[in-house]
Amino acid sequence: MNYPGSRLSDPVFWAVLRTYLGEGNLEKGTDYYQSFLVHFLPSHWLEQCLYDIGQSYFEQGQYSEALSIFRQFLKTYPESDLEEGVLFMVGECLFNQKDYPSAIATYRRVLEKKRKAELEPLALLRLGYAFFHEKDYVQALNIWEELLSHYPDRPDRGEILYWMTEAALAKQDFHKALGYVEKLKGDEEHFLKGLNSLAWYHYQKGQWKEANLYFLRILKEFPEVPSIASVILLAGQCYLNQGDYEKAKAVLARLDSERFGKEAQEREAQGKARYLLGWIAFRQERFDEAIQRFERLLASDPSGPYGEEARYWIGWSHLRKKDYRRSIDTFQRLAQDSPQSPFAPSALLKIGDAHYNQKKFSLAISSYSKVLQTYPKSKEAPEAEFGILLCLRQEKKFKAFVSGVETFVKKYPQHPLAGQALMDLGDHYQQQGMQQKTLRTYLSLLERYPRSEWAEEVRFRLALLFKGEKRWKEALTELERFSKDYPKSPLLGEVLVEAGEVCFVLKQYEKGIGYLNKALEAHAAPLVAKRAYLGLEEGYRSLRRYDQAEKALKELIAKFPGDDVVFDGQLRLGLLLLNQKRFREAVEPLSQASRSPEERIASQADFKLGEVYQEMGNRELAVAQFSKVVYLYPHRADLGEEALLRLGGLYLEQRKFPEAKLAYRKLLEKTKREDRRELAQKKLAEIEKGKVP
Repeated sequence: MNYPGSRLSDPVFWAVLRTYLGEGNLEKGTDYYQSFLVHFLPSHWLEQCLYDIGQSYFEQGQYSEALSIFRQFLKTYPESDLEEGVLFMVGECLFNQKDYPSAIATYRRVLEKKRKAELEPLALLRLGYAFFHEKDYVQALNIWEELLSHYPDRPDRGEILYWMTEAALAKQDFHKALGYVEKLKGDEEHFLKGLNSLAWYHYQKGQWKEANLYFLRILKEFPEVPSIASVILLAGQCYLNQGDYEKAKAVLARLDSERFGKEAQEREAQGKARYLLGWIAFRQERFDEAIQRFERLLASDPSGPYGEEARYWIGWSHLRKKDYRRSIDTFQRLAQDSPQSPFAPSALLKIGDAHYNQKKFSLAISSYSKVLQTYPKSKEAPEAEFGILLCLRQEKKFKAFVSGVETFVKKYPQHPLAGQALMDLGDHYQQQGMQQKTLRTYLSLLERYPRSEWAEEVRFRLALLFKGEKRWKEALTELERFSKDYPKSPLLGEVLVEAGEVCFVLKQYEKGIGYLNKALEAHAAPLVAKRAYLGLEEGYRSLRRYDQAEKALKELIAKFPGDDVVFDGQLRLGLLLLNQKRFREAVEPLSQASRSPEERIASQADFKLGEVYQEMGNRELAVAQFSKVVYLYPHRADLGEEALLRLGGLYLEQRKFPEAKLAYRKLLEKTKREDRRELAQKKLAEIEKGKVP
């Protein structure tokens, strides 16, 4: 430099330096600054040069170098007018290095100085951001509230309110966030971002209905924004996640138009919407529509991200339609064309399922085996092995089936299908009449998987197994354990009724009645409730509490009018009244029971009605009833023979010997019981000898 000490040398030096820095030549600019320091006395131009060098490093993202220079500045020029700005830039360097605690401390120092630079609003803004990134949302909000209270007309007010919205949502204060968003009205850019944040707050919590309030508001108030395609997609997904397929379809269909698809983001949203429309059709079991939609998706974007999924669901749709040929063809192409696809193992598995559904068990085994060979570590491998077990059982290859189940349980002890395999093995043993093996299998299942989804059913089956073998106490123990362990089970009503019936066998009538009443209190299914009422009648009758037995039967009759169980109830009521010698009251229920379509009930009702009339002394009606039993119910041999005995006796009482002889001779023709034959022969002999009492 020719005039290093002139009046213009300092600004010229600064201008040259700025030229280097403007060209991005930081190294040369720094060297230039160092080499000429000796030529100048200290001045504000040297300070400005050093500040500009630090600023240039900062602008190029070299925050460590910038920080070093700014710290050098503060050390070299502690009283500089630029000190406040340099200190602020130290905070900015620390902020960009994500050293937020140090940045916070530095911004606070800037605010403490408050000299000429008027950096207070900017320092407050950046201090708020630093607290935000440190997740100290309360402090961030306090800082920004202070900023807006002192500087309400800032041009970046919308940006600040938006970040205040984010801070409020981050600390789960939705109502405060909503208040900030409402203040953004009129600032279209930030109001839109605020609404989107409110929507995402609910969306991430799985609050689909609440999220959609804001997505739909965006669609209504900002229909032309560039991001509208993604908002439409999210609104459709919210409806979908609520299970409202019709509204989901209506929203997603908006993306299925030529308006969208020009930009990459739109194409992505449109592809997913078309995929979801196909998936909705599948879930609604409109399989033809599902196939059409997935095929259209493939045609519009053959190499898109949903191609493999679309082919997979096309195959599934054909499978659900029982169009097994097309299903198999589709799954085979998918497995062959995309063997590395995550859908390939499942495609092979579904080929096996298609063969299985056609009862082509050998082909099914071949397909399932291919899954095991090609994808032995896939999640479909256990399902394929289980499919082989089902095929072996269907083909009655029981030895291989039993061996396969044992292997499966050892190989996949924690897989959900392991319990199902044991269940099937237990079913097999039970169908083969192998009760002890059935018992061992069920006990093994309960031991291995005490909290599995099968535990309830297995424990119930175990109780029924004990009951079938007349191991009453063990059956009752299992039933009582079930009622304790599974108080909300849908099987509870049936379990309580079974427990009540077993108690009756053990003569524990009070306990049994308690279980039956609990079954009714549990709002048992109609079939179970009928058994409970009939059981109560038996229990109360056994305890000679006839009034309560009668009440139970009348409740049954009133609760199930028009049901066939009413005939059984009327029969039991008639018998109950008959045993109490309430003959006239017994006539009506027995008459009703005699109309039963079930011969067992009708025949017994007619016979007991004959007994009632006989007890009432109405021989004519009694004869009519016993005759009815003889002629209407030829298959009820024992009851018919008893009716013939009653007829013979009634005729003898009336001295109608020809009719009596006819009845006893008919009895001799029918009965195989020796005691009845002897009685009939005795009565016939008495008639012949005229020695009828």
